Amino acid sequence: MQDPSRVNQDFVLDFLVSNILRASSDNKVSEGIILKILFELKKSLDPGNPIGLLLPFYWYFHGPYSDVLANQIHKMESKDILEKQFLPKHRWAIYHLKNEVEYKEEYGLDEALARLQDILRTVDFTKTSEYRESIYRRYAPFHFMNTFKVDFCDRLEYLNDKIEQNLFFQNNELDTVIDKEIHQLIDLLYKSEIELSYHPIFELFQEYFSSYVTGAIRILENNSEESNSSRFYVKKEALERSTKECWQTFAHGVRIPDEGHDPYYNTEVPRWTVMYKKSIDNYKNIIEGFYSQSINYIDFEKLASHPFDDQSRSILSSSLGGYLGFGE
Repeated sequence: MQDPSRVNQDFVLDFLVSNILRASSDNKVSEGIILKILFELKKSLDPGNPIGLLLPFYWYFHGPYSDVLANQIHKMESKDILEKQFLPKHRWAIYHLKNEVEYKEEYGLDEALARLQDILRTVDFTKTSEYRESIYRRYAPFHFMNTFKVDFCDRLEYLNDKIEQNLFFQNNELDTVIDKEIHQLIDLLYKSEIELSYHPIFELFQEYFSSYVTGAIRILENNSEESNSSRFYVKKEALERSTKECWQTFAHGVRIPDEGHDPYYNTEVPRWTVMYKKSIDNYKNIIEGFYSQSINYIDFEKLASHPFDDQSRSILSSSLGGYLGFGE
C-alpha cells in the first residue's frame, strides 16, 4: 500500500475529478455531484487506502460536503483543467473538462480508479436528483434526514405546485390529489418528529421542531379547503420559510457529532458549535413567529356559528400557547 505521506494530493484529486467529468456525455458535471461521487468513492475504499484520507467530508445543507475538495476543484480551473459555467436557477457551478489528466502509476490509484469506474457506471448524469437522493438514502447519518429533507421537503414542493394549479384550473381531480398529499405530508411530519435523534446536540432543536410540526399540520389541514388564493400564498410563504429554517438549523448541527464528519475536521467542531448555537437562537424566534401566524390560519368561522371576537381569539391563542410550551 502506498505511503500516505508520498501521495501527491493535487495530482490524485485532479485525476479523479477529470475522470468524473469524462464520464459525462458532454464532459459537464455540477460541483455538487462531483463532491457526492467522491464521497461515495471514499465510502467504497478499504479503510487503510491512503486515497481515502485525501477525501475528507462532513454533512451539511446539501448532503456530504468537503471544503478541501471544493477548493481543489476551484484550483483545477486556474490550472486550465476545468472551465466553470453558471446556469440560471442552478445551485451549483457547472464544470466542463478542458484538458484531461494522464494516469501516473506511482501514486497507487489502481483500487481507487477501479472503484470510481464502478460508481460512474451507475450514475445517470441526466437524472442527478435521483443520485443525490440515493446518497442520502444510503449514507445519511440520521434517519430524520431522509424523512424530513428527502421525503417531506420534496413532497411539500410538489403539494404547493398542485395547489397553485388548482387555484387556477379548479379541477376536482386535483382536489383528490391534494387531499392525499396533505395526509401523506402530515404522516411524514409525525414520522420526522419520532425519528429526530436523541443526541444531546439536538435537544433544543427537537423542542422547537415539535412546535413547528404543530403549526405546519395546522396550515396543511386548512390548505385542503382553501379557496382564497391570496390567503394561500401568505400561508405558503410562512410554511416554506419555517421548513427551510428547520433544515438549515439541523444542518448546522449535524456535522458536529462524530457521525457527521470525518476525523480530519475534528478541530472545526468548536467553531461549528458556536455557529450552531447562534442558528438555534434564530430558529427559536422564527418558529415562535410561525406558531403565532399559524393560529391566524385557523378557519374560525368553521369552529363556531359566528366569528370570534378579539377577546375570544386571544384566549384561544393563550390556551394553544400554553399547550405547546410557549409563554411558560
